[in-house]
Amino acid sequence: MNKPNVIKLWKAILKLSEIATDKAVLIVESELAEGVEVFVEKEGEYVPAEDGEYVAEDKVIVVAEGKVSEIRDKEEEKPEEAPEDKPEDDAKSEDEKSSDEKVEAEPDEKDARIAELEAKVDELDAMIAERDARIAELKAMLAEKQEQLEMSAEKPAKEKVKNELKSGAMRYF
Repeated sequence: MNKPNVIKLWKAILKLSEIATDKAVLIVESELAEGVEVFVEKEGEYVPAEDGEYVAEDKVIVVAEGKVSEIRDKEEEKPEEAPEDKPEDDAKSEDEKSSDEKVEAEPDEKDARIAELEAKVDELDAMIAERDARIAELKAMLAEKQEQLEMSAEKPAKEKVKNELKSGAMRYF
């Protein structure tokens, strides 16, 4: 029996319910209620659902430690006021205008996060430049050592020893 058939069999035996949400399909045994364990299907296996809020058609299901901790009705979007109910910009009081200017003057969280990320990118670029300079330095050292090795390999050691023996006190023997 392959895995999909086994899963279908388990669903039938345990009377599992599936609830489609914005993040995943939640699987519960029998009915959805607070304190009930909640699972999701990953790679053919049931694993406890991750903590967080799952938005279904008409409910918000809050999961904590793999169990339903809260079920609440989904808050409906409040309809915006009709255009004739809104005051015109020219008709705004001075207090409203000054408060709007203050809101615009405050730094936006997204802008702050973007600036923070740009600073990190600059820092990483500097680290990469340092690393590249160090690599170039090490390559130069390696080339120098390789050149020294090649120079020492040009003259066989046997001849070098003979020359040393012929010089100095050994030449008399």
